Amino acid sequence: MDPYKVLGVSPNATEEEVTKAYRALAKKYHPDLNPGDENAARKMREINAAYDAIKNGTANAQSQQRAYGAGSAGTYRPYGTYTNADPLDAAEQFISMGFYAQAAQLLNSTNIRSARWYYLSSIVYAASGNMNAAVTFAENACRLEPGNSAYAQYYRDLKAGNSGYTQPKRRRMSLFGILWRGALIFFIIQLVLSFFRFGFFFF
Repeated sequence: MDPYKVLGVSPNATEEEVTKAYRALAKKYHPDLNPGDENAARKMREINAAYDAIKNGTANAQSQQRAYGAGSAGTYRPYGTYTNADPLDAAEQFISMGFYAQAAQLLNSTNIRSARWYYLSSIVYAASGNMNAAVTFAENACRLEPGNSAYAQYYRDLKAGNSGYTQPKRRRMSLFGILWRGALIFFIIQLVLSFFRFGFFFF
């Protein structure tokens, strides 16, 4: 089976196009999203094998046979995992598709505590609304890799939009504002009283 046909892309497709096609198919057929569906699991094995063959530059008949043979054992990998089965790669793929719960499961299941792990965990926390934890984890990522400009920028952006770190100040009403509101309330009260006394508005 032609791996390019499995992913629905041209043999001349760019790496970005191949990855985009893979993500779309994985989002549709991954067994985590289709529990108990053997057809989806089989399709996902084919998609993984085809993606690996293209990514590794071994998209020929012999490599395809080995790839599909390896997949026929009934196993499958999470979204976006490559042959090295890096859990952080898989977690990042989950995050890119908005599957934060699955990304959190992968991140929590590994003992890796690198700067990238803290960075990805921070994104997951931010998506769940736990901004304090998100900022703390982003800070750890910057501490472990102080020269990483992407982490540093993310940390700054996160703090800038984190309401937990900057409490909004209550506006103090000026004396003029207090008097103006008092006069308006007094006018409204007089208006209502005149209606009840005379049956019409009297000034």
